[in-house]
Amino acid sequence: MYKIYTIDNCPWCEKAEDLLAFKEECSNKFNIERNQYAREWILNYLNTIKKRTSFPQIFYDNTYIGGYTDLVDHFKKLEAQEDD
Repeated sequence: MYKIYTIDNCPWCEKAEDLLAFKEECSNKFNIERNQYAREWILNYLNTIKKRTSFPQIFYDNTYIGGYTDLVDHFKKLEAQEDD
């Protein structure tokens, strides 16, 4: 299951959601502007790992993927593994 942390009016967040839908992947969306708990958690997590604080931020089964371009790379790697 994918978890996607988003903000309002974020085109990259929408692209990530669209990609997950296109790939028919289940996901839970957390808008940090509307969910204080999710906001505190993701910002603390990003601070801990010293990663960027742009959005979206995406996880797969509690493994950090990153942002939209990282999600694209994630799917490319999965497809390459299937081709092997």
